[in-house]
Amino acid sequence: MGIIRFLLACSVVIAHAHRSIGIPILNAGVCVEAFFIISGFYMALVLETKYHSDKRAFWLNRWFRIAPTYYVILLVSLGIYFAASLWKHHPIDRLNFFVTAFHDHAWGALALGTLPQISIIGLQWPLLQVFTPGMGLSWLGFSPLGDPSILMERFLFVPQAWSVGVELMFYLIVPFLNKLSSRKLAVIALVSFALKISLRFSLSGGLLSKYDQVALPPQLCLFILGMLACRYRHVILSVVPKLWGPFVLTLWVLCFTTFELFPFNPTETLFLLFSACILPTVFDWSKSMAWDRWVGDLSYPIYMCHIALRWLLLGTSAKAYQGCSPWMLLAITIPVAIMISYLIEGPIDRWRHRTFSPRC
Repeated sequence: MGIIRFLLACSVVIAHAHRSIGIPILNAGVCVEAFFIISGFYMALVLETKYHSDKRAFWLNRWFRIAPTYYVILLVSLGIYFAASLWKHHPIDRLNFFVTAFHDHAWGALALGTLPQISIIGLQWPLLQVFTPGMGLSWLGFSPLGDPSILMERFLFVPQAWSVGVELMFYLIVPFLNKLSSRKLAVIALVSFALKISLRFSLSGGLLSKYDQVALPPQLCLFILGMLACRYRHVILSVVPKLWGPFVLTLWVLCFTTFELFPFNPTETLFLLFSACILPTVFDWSKSMAWDRWVGDLSYPIYMCHIALRWLLLGTSAKAYQGCSPWMLLAITIPVAIMISYLIEGPIDRWRHRTFSPRC
């Protein structure tokens, strides 16, 4: 099911170009939620077939799958901003926010903007905070946003990596979740979904919608949905066998390209449920296809590098959320992702599989 992951990553790139491509495709938020479902499916699968009770090997394996590419992109992004600041003879954008916080002696803002970026852990929390010079930090939505206020997400040099912070929290608990019965998992998922819906309706969208997007509790239902799809994959395959793989994948792609033509609620939930239900069929059909795995493995570097490339494409005079050509951004991002895959992820993947192979 690498093609699904690839299309989801490309859709996020197009969304962050802030310019229409003329055809309706899945929005970035739903793409990330679909990634969470796929992650739940894969983690349940590897815990069942490879790692069993070896939590240490599982955690280390997942850390070294995520961290190297993140740190490379972080260093590149820092280099871009330092180079642009030297060119302009003053700190720009994100670097300027750090300077503002330093002069304001806002140590809490500096810590929140620095520590999660170094550790990767907690990268989602800056999205829920606002920094106001002279007033410090406040929760998003609990104080008015004036001209001096700065969303803490603007301190992040790899802002899209907030979802990696959520993934890491899930990786931490999934070995324990995987030991629970399906009934208990379903109850946890229903509670999580109820929390998600409650937050979505009570906070009325906009910036406040981030509360149901970036915290693990309301998103846990998606990971568990993927886990349950993995547990019941043999039941699903008895109804929709792998021979139907090309058909259900085509149907998914059609939904992917027409999603925005339908009302948002409850279409999002139906699409995500449909995505979870087809995963066993598509996975069983495509698992032996080397090209599909290769394409799918590009999704993570595509997702991680595209914002930095967008900054390069727009240049130092760009404004926040300024649009650029989505096709140009994709044309740059995909080759760079291939280079990252070969030069960074390939060697590290071989090393981590040798070093953290599951114990028999």
